Amino acid sequence: MVGLRAPLSGTSTITSRPIGWVQADSQLFAGTLRDNLCVKRPVETSDVLAVLSGLGLSGPRFSDLELVVTSASQYSDGERARLAIARALLANVALLIIDDVAGLFDEETLSAVANELSRHGDLAVLEAAHNRRILSAPTLEIFLERA
Repeated sequence: MVGLRAPLSGTSTITSRPIGWVQADSQLFAGTLRDNLCVKRPVETSDVLAVLSGLGLSGPRFSDLELVVTSASQYSDGERARLAIARALLANVALLIIDDVAGLFDEETLSAVANELSRHGDLAVLEAAHNRRILSAPTLEIFLERA
């Protein structure tokens, strides 16, 4: 479901919508910023910019969607994680699995990300975290000791 094993064929979906997965070392590929965010889907520029802005990603490095991404090192770990969240939101995923990224964000960024996730009302979020800095307001929390 989260890509730890390569599927032989097909896709993972919930109610015909894809599942997204964001991890602390999220990757970008060579291509434009738009290519990285939209992954061959037609998405309005205004929608892309609104999601980026909602995640606290603004300025010339994020508003120029034709900017060519030549290296993942162009962006910090936190920026890459937020770009991966944006990619998932723009893909209209049904479930977003967030794997321990809250530690990459300061309090202001955490708040921006939580607010942007809450704007997507039909989105289910499953977050794994090693600390108490929860990205979104959970409806259920499960704590594992010595896991």
